[in-house]
Amino acid sequence: MRLRSQSLHERCMAHPALIPAVAFAIGIAIARYMPMPIWGIIIPAVATVVFAALGRTLPSLAIGLAMTGYICGDSALPDPLPPSLDGTKVNIIGEVLKAEPGTDRTRYVIEVSQCTEAKDTKTKNNSKTKAKAKTGAENIETSMPSKASADRKSDTKGKIYAEKFRTVLYDNGIYTYRPGDIVSATGILRDARAKDIVPDAADYNRYLYLQGVNSVLWLTKEEMYPISKASDNTLSNILDKARAATTNAIIDSGAGSDASAFLTAVIVGDDSYLQPDTDEAFRTSGLAHLLALSGLHVGIIIMFITVCLSWMRPSRYGYRIFYILIIAASFAYAAFAGMTPSVVRAACMVAVLCVSAIFQRRANVYNSLCVAIFLWLVINPLWLFAPGFQMSVCAVLGITIALRAVNAYRIRRTWVKKALRIVIVPMAAMAATAIPAMAYFHTFPLYFLPANILASIAIVPMMFCGVLLAIATMTGIGHGALAYACDRLYAFIEFSAKTFGGDSGVVHTYPSTLTIFCCLAAVAAFFFFLYRPRSIMRISMLCCACIFIALSSSFDRSRVSIDAYILSGGTSTDMLLADADSVYLITDATGINAANIRTLRQQRYRDMLLRRTTNAELVLLSGNFTRHEFKRSGDILTCGKHRFLLVNSDSLASPSERCEYALVCRGFKGDIKKVALHADTIVIGTSVHYTRRRRFVAFMDSAGIPYRDIRSDGGLALHIASY
Repeated sequence: MRLRSQSLHERCMAHPALIPAVAFAIGIAIARYMPMPIWGIIIPAVATVVFAALGRTLPSLAIGLAMTGYICGDSALPDPLPPSLDGTKVNIIGEVLKAEPGTDRTRYVIEVSQCTEAKDTKTKNNSKTKAKAKTGAENIETSMPSKASADRKSDTKGKIYAEKFRTVLYDNGIYTYRPGDIVSATGILRDARAKDIVPDAADYNRYLYLQGVNSVLWLTKEEMYPISKASDNTLSNILDKARAATTNAIIDSGAGSDASAFLTAVIVGDDSYLQPDTDEAFRTSGLAHLLALSGLHVGIIIMFITVCLSWMRPSRYGYRIFYILIIAASFAYAAFAGMTPSVVRAACMVAVLCVSAIFQRRANVYNSLCVAIFLWLVINPLWLFAPGFQMSVCAVLGITIALRAVNAYRIRRTWVKKALRIVIVPMAAMAATAIPAMAYFHTFPLYFLPANILASIAIVPMMFCGVLLAIATMTGIGHGALAYACDRLYAFIEFSAKTFGGDSGVVHTYPSTLTIFCCLAAVAAFFFFLYRPRSIMRISMLCCACIFIALSSSFDRSRVSIDAYILSGGTSTDMLLADADSVYLITDATGINAANIRTLRQQRYRDMLLRRTTNAELVLLSGNFTRHEFKRSGDILTCGKHRFLLVNSDSLASPSERCEYALVCRGFKGDIKKVALHADTIVIGTSVHYTRRRRFVAFMDSAGIPYRDIRSDGGLALHIASY
């Protein structure tokens, strides 16, 4: 037992950063999944002191760091939205923390400093107020509130809430506000913890939770209103200008539109210029990791800087300056790229390796990874739960294990060993991240190996040429040859993506249990192939990996069901009808609003569409229709055995048969008692004005009529059939 403990202690000392990283991560995980009362913190504190008094440094350090991780994680997790604010119309004033422009709207994360209950005051000066607000947005000064914001504050006086929180909202206007701006907005607050009734919905609430956001503000107006503008000299604004200048330089460089869009994605991190079919081809071929900034891109940028500064290394003190500049460049690029988790992890690893080189210590990759993880979690504890964090760590571990096995091979020819590394690296990264990818994204590209082998040949020179092209464009140097080289290299990468990702059958959507088992077996066989000492065993393991991949591609997708969902949230009443092949959307919004809602639902329920068919589109229905189990005739919607009476106007025609549900939408302003004569249950949609909603609810409570308020009670899901 003594020898065993010494061996464990020696292993821990060989990787001194392992215990701090693991203990800190465990503490953060406990803070999220198992929050403890005060005694749960006192007991570990006492245990830490006891172990320290007994001279057991390792347990004392582990428990102490776990407690520190718990405290950091608990402080980083957002508090739930108070019940008094959930569903309340409020006017908020706060600072813009993030501004993420999209194709038709911009998402803002706002740190709310003042929250006031809003009152509906319909005055004749509303149009003048809007005009003043728009004028103020154009001519706003840094430290002086606009007249429009003052007018709105006077119109929305009410109960003042003391809570300070972080919320997210969407503005349909152009990208107007930047981080640091102080803005005002009026809307309805909803708790971000509410779960979607659709089982295949994108976990948007989890994404908000990991950003410290506890609510969503649904705007009641088209615009936000400015109060003060951030200084142009802040670091975030300087980085925004640098990203914009680099993007404009790449776009105006003379390279093709597809090549410049790809360079913008892999250098700046802006993928808004990519065409949808290109993005889909990269995803289905297993090359999507090229479009998301990660350690691969940091490594290529550092490789470029290393080549430029290689003349400094031979001198006596030059190598120290060289490594210091590499550290500065890695963190500068991480800030330029937006401090995404995978880029920060790579920058931390580069810093640890460079510090080891400065002090002439032998670097341990595993220890460097643990140090990077620890620093990463200290910066932001919530990154522990991000898919990018987990997949980045898995990819680094897989690549390290694979390369150590390859380096042990006795291969005399250097070019053969380098070629083997090029082949092994994408295989190891995809094998190590296969299970997290299937768990989070429900897909697994079957032809990732040949696509990555071909793309890895061109991605390094492509980024080299892209960086030189951006520099040449901004400095005015001739760059025709660089633009031509970028076009040719991108054509090769696009060929790799579309050759192996153009067929809809090459990606597994929602893999079955047998598919997951075969993928696990293939991953295990792949790593056994790397470490087996005999050639016959390597060949056998490689054959097993190929067989399991072939078996995983032969199984069908998981079964789907036919369901109907009345959705909650938003300002319109929306209904999803999902059959075996397609998903249909019915909404009481019209015109451009209906198109915007379709775009939002398309993104949110993308997994639901993929479960049915690859590249499926959400179909927007209006008027009468017949789709398999769904049929609409006038105001009657039939969903299998369920019948809905759609009440969207005061002119209500009596149905021939009594309906199970009556869905009340924004157009109805009449007597709810007449609707109750034709349906068993009244469903009040989210688009119904809140004053009418209160009147309807009060009457149905007094009359004992069964009802469901979608805004307060959540959505309604109806199962129709299974396949």
